[in-house]
Amino acid sequence: MKAVVDIIESGLLELYVLNLLEGDELAQIENLRLNSSEVNDEINKIELFFEQHALQHSVPVSINTELKLQNLFHQLSSTGELNISNLPLIDENANYQDWFNLVENLIPINGVDGTFTHLLTGNEKVMQMLVVSEIDIKKEIHENELESFLILEGSCICTIDNSDFSMGPGDYMSIPLHKSHTVKITSLSVTAILQHVAL
Repeated sequence: MKAVVDIIESGLLELYVLNLLEGDELAQIENLRLNSSEVNDEINKIELFFEQHALQHSVPVSINTELKLQNLFHQLSSTGELNISNLPLIDENANYQDWFNLVENLIPINGVDGTFTHLLTGNEKVMQMLVVSEIDIKKEIHENELESFLILEGSCICTIDNSDFSMGPGDYMSIPLHKSHTVKITSLSVTAILQHVAL
């Protein structure tokens, strides 16, 4: 029993929980954990303490960082095929051909009269929609949401303040906050994925 008390007071259990033991010490603690309810209980208490400490001292993550992490986890677990009921965020690495294949059957085949939209994702954090437009997009300024879009078909010129960006299939644009922007259609129509992320 003295050996168990000595082990508990030695700090080895804390090192074990932090995965900092190796060799004989690691084998000794793993053996004690299996054969001593007192050691096992103490390890459970230490794990709970570390968990509570981490929760109490955690730093809040910005919504933008949280969404980027969710997108990264989605990409890591993805088979490479987009799922319309669980779409990733678009970004500069988005594959426009994958997105086009996903929404191709939603695109009107006889053209549109002005603008066509189809909501793909809609919740309090993210809005994603398919947009087909034959007309220019008038000036907008966003104060509390991040707007971006991915061109699937057609061409356009996106003007942000006084800078022009020619865009075509596969091009991605992220609109800075508080900047006026317009889109001039330079083909018969433009098909894009439009995304708004709330801040």
